[in-house]
Amino acid sequence: MSITMLVTAKQAKQMRQSAKPRKQKPQKKQPKPKNGPGQIKNRFHLGMCTSKFAASLADPFEGPPDACMPVTPSVQSRKVRMWTKGTMTTGTAASNFGFVFLGPCPYGNGTVPGGANMSASVAYSIGTYAGTTFQYNTGTTGVTQLANNSDVNVAAGIQARLVSAGLRIRYKGTELNRGGRIVALEEPDHAGLAGQSLSQLLAYQNGHEFPVTENWVSISTSGPVTPGEYDFLPLNSNNTVTGTTSGTGVSAQPNMYLGFAVEAAAAGQNFDFEAYENWEFIGSAIRGKSYNEADDGGVSAVIGAYRSHNDAQLDSRHPAVPQIAFRGNDKMPSQPALVEQYAAHNTSGWVTEVQGVAETVGGALLAAPNPYAKAAGAVLSLGSKIGGAIYNAFH
Repeated sequence: MSITMLVTAKQAKQMRQSAKPRKQKPQKKQPKPKNGPGQIKNRFHLGMCTSKFAASLADPFEGPPDACMPVTPSVQSRKVRMWTKGTMTTGTAASNFGFVFLGPCPYGNGTVPGGANMSASVAYSIGTYAGTTFQYNTGTTGVTQLANNSDVNVAAGIQARLVSAGLRIRYKGTELNRGGRIVALEEPDHAGLAGQSLSQLLAYQNGHEFPVTENWVSISTSGPVTPGEYDFLPLNSNNTVTGTTSGTGVSAQPNMYLGFAVEAAAAGQNFDFEAYENWEFIGSAIRGKSYNEADDGGVSAVIGAYRSHNDAQLDSRHPAVPQIAFRGNDKMPSQPALVEQYAAHNTSGWVTEVQGVAETVGGALLAAPNPYAKAAGAVLSLGSKIGGAIYNAFH
């Protein structure tokens, strides 16, 4: 006896489809986490003292006032910021030339035999100046000096070391007379600029030209250029710090190696200037000293990173300097990024960070059959995701 089954067309279609093997949909690739399981991240870490040193070099005007130069040996020193401000005026020469230059001087009462004032750290032109070169001697008509406001006076046993120094100027005249050019220079060997003209400054590789503007144009020391500048230096026969002067007796003058030469659109144009110096002092007569770390590798990385850009000159075009008026945009590398990029190729002292370990262990526990292991794995995985999100947000 046979039994005939009546199957509708719809049921037949469903039976044929169920007999065919189902195609599995391709799984979407999960985005790779920024700091995924087992990834290793290398990062160059600057200590606190070295970070302040880096910030002070790039911005001696508004950087850390308690910065030091953290090199061996570690010592206790007093950190002092001093400054002077004034107005420079272009003179009567056909090129409407004017100048201001800085020779860092740490003392407020330095004098030399003959009475010349060696605490004057800035020399500049006024409207009666008829020359076309830098001049320090106030016996020349139209040349003026200014001392900084240091509260440290010359005394036996006191030694000083320059951390950073900077000079900046800006135009303060009318828009009608705004024109010409500004040339900035840090003399590469820290030799004096006295007697040099604007064209001679441009002959240096790092002699950079800027337009006349109401924005500050700045130039700063890029760090020591001789072994002696890394050390605390005693007084010399001129009652100033050894290495900060040239000549002896009445012919002595500060090594004014940081300067601006200006050719304006007209004679008698005024420019504001500010000169800032950051010094360290040691000696039994010095009070208020604080401890310095010793980080020779970090100091080397900072100076090397800064000098690998912009012809080794820390002026307003340098990516580490916090001014953007002449760079065209504000998306330049930060100071830590510059140092890290440089140190990646040139410096030892790397910190290795393993990212994603908790996430990897958490995944293994989640796959375990034990319910308690699964719970622990869930907690580890969640903590890893939260920690990774926080890390990526701030790095």
